[in-house]
Amino acid sequence: MEWYTQHEVADLLGISKATVYHYAKQKKILKIVDSHHSEAQYEKAEAEVD
Repeated sequence: MEWYTQHEVADLLGISKATVYHYAKQKKILKIVDSHHSEAQYEKAEAEVD
């Protein structure tokens, strides 16, 4: 499985990082917090636009 950072998702979708956070909170996009990364990661497949 591949992942994006919050900043990458925001840039890809043309939204703010705060909106990415709210999408994750509302379960619109899958977020994972990994102890090996300093930043949350977001599932790439859910963030890509067709």
